[in-house]
Amino acid sequence: MGAGFTSQGALSRVSGVDHSTIARWERGDFKPRPENLQKVAPFLGVPYETLMAAAGYISGLPAPATSHYANGRKAAQKPNSFFKDQVSPPYHRIWAARLPLLAAIGMDTAFTDPAPDFYVDAPTDIHADFAVRTADDGMSWAGIREGDIALCRDAAAVRVRSGQIVAASLAEAGWNAAVRFYVEEQGRKLLRSANPAYKDIVLDGKEYRIAGLVVSFIKEPPDLDEYRRFLSAVTGTADGWASLLTEAAGVGLAPDDLKEYVDAVRKASHKTKA
Repeated sequence: MGAGFTSQGALSRVSGVDHSTIARWERGDFKPRPENLQKVAPFLGVPYETLMAAAGYISGLPAPATSHYANGRKAAQKPNSFFKDQVSPPYHRIWAARLPLLAAIGMDTAFTDPAPDFYVDAPTDIHADFAVRTADDGMSWAGIREGDIALCRDAAAVRVRSGQIVAASLAEAGWNAAVRFYVEEQGRKLLRSANPAYKDIVLDGKEYRIAGLVVSFIKEPPDLDEYRRFLSAVTGTADGWASLLTEAAGVGLAPDDLKEYVDAVRKASHKTKA
């Protein structure tokens, strides 16, 4: 897997089963214990009972299709090899890792609390440590809406550079998590929105924490009405004008082309009045 994962490591991380144990399962060296089958089943997309049957603990379930039958005769396999097939690479069924969803990030908040109030499931090929929900439309001009979920790496484990999107919190704002651009500019450290309605937040001299580097988002796709509202906000025009601009761009007209047309209409109007 990407982002520094190995397939066995991904399953180990999300399920809590030791990496070496999973490797021995793959080799067919021994029968997995029921409690470990229960841990991995949700992440493999395989019912717990199916894995129990595959490992030989229960019987009476329909036999799933397998790839090691040839010409109606079972090929030679190591003991327990059927279970090996259930968990062997490419791990296409391992799709979600459970991350703590944080609303506030204090100076001493741990991202690996054993029982945070909320969780979010994220693809395992995205290496993230925690998640925050965007609380406003401060990043709307970058396509990030209120309610979108930002997946974050712990800033202590990565290098955060100016211009990247971060999850940050300030004591003066009750340590509520905010998603903003982190900017180092003219000797100052700032949090900058992607919406001009929000002013820069100067961090110097304040108690704050750059908690995480945003590596991905979980978001709902916008509908057409939302797109039109966004376009109207960006261009400072009413909905009708925003739609007209979209149509003009769609047929290859540039702003200068429209300006020339407006100038021509203005000149014609002046001649008519004269």
